Amino acid sequence: MAIPDSIKITKKILANFFNINEKQTLVDNKNGSFSLQSNSASLLTSDNKGIYTLWGFPVKGNLKDTWVKYPIYFAFNIKLLRNEAIAEVNIKLFKEDTTKISDSITIPTELLLRVEWCNDAQYDLSGRIHAQPHWHIHSYTVVDKLEGINMNDRNLFLEILNKDDSFSIMNNIDNEINSESNIEKTERVKKEIPSFKFHLAMLADWDQQTTTKNDKLLTSDVLERWLPKCLTYTQQQIEYLLEKMSNN
Repeated sequence: MAIPDSIKITKKILANFFNINEKQTLVDNKNGSFSLQSNSASLLTSDNKGIYTLWGFPVKGNLKDTWVKYPIYFAFNIKLLRNEAIAEVNIKLFKEDTTKISDSITIPTELLLRVEWCNDAQYDLSGRIHAQPHWHIHSYTVVDKLEGINMNDRNLFLEILNKDDSFSIMNNIDNEINSESNIEKTERVKKEIPSFKFHLAMLADWDQQTTTKNDKLLTSDVLERWLPKCLTYTQQQIEYLLEKMSNN
């Protein structure tokens, strides 16, 4: 069976960006969905929507030591319709949660950023259409209270504190420094704005007088131009953040 053009294009772009062979990029999930292929350097993480194969996001050489302290991982998925047209592209960036340990094959992470481009019109109940493509920024809540501790000592400390399954290290520490009751906390969380649901437009033509259109159609030709630029810009911004961290 012939490989769809959009998948050929995606494999080539990922191979060039991550400096690997095209055959090592995507795996066919047999349902019109293609995701990152597992390899000797990849990891797994999970959330309430599934399990993801993670690749370390590449940064320039002088920032690799900083990246090890603040690792950022990349997950990718592209879905096709039966006619091989693109249904959607989904990119996720995770931060490893070094305050937790895992006793499974997955590593604990926190979702930081999500990029989506969906070709199905996304209307809410008020008839609003969400910009395509767009970013989602997810709340960054993990505070590393063990920052600066040697990794071996950190893991030993976490193992000791997590032997009791009834609490986690973060809950235990937070309970000591936060006297807010569970009821008060629940009410406060309910009132918080779900910022991760905000669709931050990526390619809106707001500078054009003739249109206010926010959503664009993702074709193979557009994918070939957009995806490498999206990855490169994301890389530049991650490197910018790592540079700031390394200077602190």
